[in-house]
Amino acid sequence: MFMQLDMDLLIAIRTAPNHSWINPAERCMSIINLALQHVALSRKEMDKKFEDKIKNKSSLNAVRNLATSCLGLKEAFSESISEVLETVNARFGRMKLKEVPFIVYPGVPGSEIDDHLDNVREFTHADPTKVNPAASSKDLSESGQLLDFLRRHSISCHYSFQIGKCFDDHCPCCRFQPPRLLEPIPFHPCPVPLHGKDVDDSHRPSAKNTSAFCDAAVEADRRNRDVLKAGKARDTLHCNDCGRPRGVYLRQIREEGDFVCSESLSEESGLVTRQSINCTSELEITYYSAPLRAIAPPCCVYCGAQEGFLDEYIERLLAEFPVVRPLCLSCRYKGLDAKTWGESCSRSQRHQPIRMCMFKL
Repeated sequence: MFMQLDMDLLIAIRTAPNHSWINPAERCMSIINLALQHVALSRKEMDKKFEDKIKNKSSLNAVRNLATSCLGLKEAFSESISEVLETVNARFGRMKLKEVPFIVYPGVPGSEIDDHLDNVREFTHADPTKVNPAASSKDLSESGQLLDFLRRHSISCHYSFQIGKCFDDHCPCCRFQPPRLLEPIPFHPCPVPLHGKDVDDSHRPSAKNTSAFCDAAVEADRRNRDVLKAGKARDTLHCNDCGRPRGVYLRQIREEGDFVCSESLSEESGLVTRQSINCTSELEITYYSAPLRAIAPPCCVYCGAQEGFLDEYIERLLAEFPVVRPLCLSCRYKGLDAKTWGESCSRSQRHQPIRMCMFKL
């Protein structure tokens, strides 16, 4: 958009989440939800060969990736959901906020996205294999030309992204689209606290390290936050000091040799472990996730013991809570209670058997 419209400065700001009672963007969501009440949506069935291909795809992103290699799927799926989109758009179009009607815009067509990317590649001289409609965030982060352009022309923080012309005579972008002004427009500053000191994105409370772990370990986990998820948990490593199992993410490969909690694995291995953790930390929630349940034995959530569970105690809790983590006798003697998740079941539900996370082999 910055290049397409030949702007001197573009500032994109998003509001902070939560506090719906004072945040217009959040307050608007509750009104949008009203449009979808009592609405049943069902897409048109496609040809059987396409239905068979997408039956195990759980997200639109997965379907979109499949469409790049499956001829005809994109057109068939677009036709299949066209009636659903029309219904949702019609419902949203009837909504108002303070008597102002909502405006429903159609999605950006693929041809327009291609035109925007052509401009980006032209100005930045980026590699077409890295900057294209199918590129992932990893591909974009590996495009040196694009990153160099963003470093010279933009500034980004948690709640805003700003991009402007650099007024450099040697810059190909600013030479092709010269600024209209004589001097550059300064970027919009971050909010300044009452004491008057300049701040940056690192001063956000959620960006500060409030744990007992070093900044490097916390930063490493933030850098790998897209990997440290239940869906990418593939195996476990046992700490030589405390014996607790710790999750290994991304690939189903087991490294030979010793391992200690908070230890980082070599980049060549392609494996990632959580570093803001030590031998006194509880087991990660992802240890009890579905991908690891088939290959990792049940362990006490506190010490990692694989035997001596309090079965009767756990059974009583399972009658009240939907999720109960395993607890061994030794940790119970120390005064520790089993970890439970979810709201307590109603009286009518307590007689129904519920089995999640605490399982037997």
